[in-house]
Amino acid sequence: MIINDTNQNNSSTFVILDPKLQRMDALQFFSVPDNNPGLLKEYFQKVTAILSNNHIGLWECDMENACMKYLNDFLHVLKLDKIGLQYDNLTKLEDYVHPEDLPKLWEVFHLARTQKGKNQTIRYRAIGPQGEVMWMEDHFYAIIEEEGDTREKIIGYTVNIEKILEEEIRANQLALLSKAMNEAQPGFIFVFDDKFFLREVFMPDSMKLLHSMKELIGMDGRHIYSPEVSELIIHNIHGCLEDGQLRELEYPVDLNNLRFYYQARIVPYKENMVLAMIQDISDRIRRIEELVEVRKQEETNKMKSTFLANMSHEIRTPLNAIVGFSEILAAEDDPENREEFISIIRKNSDLLLQIINDILDISRIESGKIEINVRETDINALIKEVAEVHQLKMKREVEFIVMMPTEPVRTYSDPNRIKQVLYNFLSNAIKHTAEGHITLRLEVEKDEIHFYVTDSGAGIPEDKMPYLFQRFEKLNSFIQGTGLGLVISKNLVEHMGGRISATSVFREGSTFTFSLPIYSSAQEATTAISNQTIANKKSNSDDSGKKRIVVLEPDDQDFNTLNDMLGSDYSLSQTRTKSETIDLYVSEKPDLFLLDISNPDNEGVETIKRIRAFSINIPIIAMATHGNYIDQEHAFKAGCNDVVLKPFTTSRLQDAIVAYI
Repeated sequence: MIINDTNQNNSSTFVILDPKLQRMDALQFFSVPDNNPGLLKEYFQKVTAILSNNHIGLWECDMENACMKYLNDFLHVLKLDKIGLQYDNLTKLEDYVHPEDLPKLWEVFHLARTQKGKNQTIRYRAIGPQGEVMWMEDHFYAIIEEEGDTREKIIGYTVNIEKILEEEIRANQLALLSKAMNEAQPGFIFVFDDKFFLREVFMPDSMKLLHSMKELIGMDGRHIYSPEVSELIIHNIHGCLEDGQLRELEYPVDLNNLRFYYQARIVPYKENMVLAMIQDISDRIRRIEELVEVRKQEETNKMKSTFLANMSHEIRTPLNAIVGFSEILAAEDDPENREEFISIIRKNSDLLLQIINDILDISRIESGKIEINVRETDINALIKEVAEVHQLKMKREVEFIVMMPTEPVRTYSDPNRIKQVLYNFLSNAIKHTAEGHITLRLEVEKDEIHFYVTDSGAGIPEDKMPYLFQRFEKLNSFIQGTGLGLVISKNLVEHMGGRISATSVFREGSTFTFSLPIYSSAQEATTAISNQTIANKKSNSDDSGKKRIVVLEPDDQDFNTLNDMLGSDYSLSQTRTKSETIDLYVSEKPDLFLLDISNPDNEGVETIKRIRAFSINIPIIAMATHGNYIDQEHAFKAGCNDVVLKPFTTSRLQDAIVAYI
């Protein structure tokens, strides 16, 4: 563009502006000799094209007469002609400048004249005849063309900044929105790189973290989180960077002897970086734990209420018989009738005594005051004694079979407690077996004694098996008794260092089993039993210190089969849905998950993914249908440790579990 047509050197001066910078100090001056008009025209066209394409109009103003000269199609380039603006001097320009901006414009003109050679900038609104508004930005400064010349000119360029302002407004709005969202978010944002270093932190001004923001930037995440949580987050960062998918995980953080829980949603951010939106979910987790505890307590209270109602009935029944037949006996003279009444009174007295003893035993168990009196025990003699007592109680239609080794079997234990357990087993067998057989069997294997009571009676329904050894559960309300016998037996056996189990086929019969270790001295037995008692007090009384396994298995029959396979060595808890499984993980922290992934709705695989969001260390074993390789592949991809194929043997399942816990 031409600033002046000729100068002392007989040349024309051009000014080149960098349109990206749009600053007067970016102007570059050079001269083209007047004797080369072709080159002069070429440069002029190039400069004009550059300016026009960037909506830049160049002008100069003679301050003596206030006339303005445009050096390209000024009004068209700036789109001022679209709103009807036409001016060629400062007086007319004044008519088209917004009244609020006009004083600033004259002030900048004054600065340009008093501070010659300095760039001045102003933004103002140009207003058309119909009130249309268009934003302009002027850059200019004052010059004196020739030495000794007193005429003053101002040269400059004007830029239509409508689009620039739109972008600035949009950027400001985004900045305000970003700030508002940052303040409104319930958590904070960490930006991690693929090496787990913290690159950026975004959080509300009111939020306080353990470290200041200045300390956090550049910190290795391993210095923030525990090794286990660090491994979990790194695993999800790498997975997110590989497939670009959202990762959601929950993890604990221990601070000042308190445990907090956080949820992180991880998404790809910049190159080799992820953005982790982190929220404190401790209250939610505690509410879940409290809800689970409340439900457990409600269920326990319900069972206790039912139990107390049953006990009231069970106590009144023999008591009424005793009182009633005692009154009849007093008035009866016939010896045969008197003998019959005495027999009824004696029978009901024994029943009442048994009920009271059961209640006392369960009370001692609840308070942890169960007594085990260790002494040398002749197991052969004990079995014979138990058999003789119960032989008299057998129905005519029932054959009583006793099987035991011919060689002597001795140990140090509490013979009365062993007899109490066998009495419970045999009493139940007699009650539920109308015909067929009942077998009392003794076996010795290595350092253990195994006791079996098998009957061909009514059997136990599959849906009742999980509740067999639970407190306050009575499986058959038509049979007299407290229903506490099996619960008491379980606790007695476990206090003696043994284990108890049962198998049953409905309408075909049941087998109840318990095993006890063989001790060679009273001291050995007492020490072992004492240690077992301490362990029982420390652990949940229902699982007696066994490793806990959560089994996702919607089918009750399949769960009962698993319980038969594993129940003697592990404490199994059944869940039927993904949400139940996660709730149980949060509330009870099991040692291993056993998940059925063969169900068509894919709950098993989704559950694996959800568990892995909590922990990458807890073992997960999937159960899949033989030949379904797709399920197996999905399970391994989701993060399970092993897959066992149905149908599987007890040894195969045991081997898989033992490898991890």
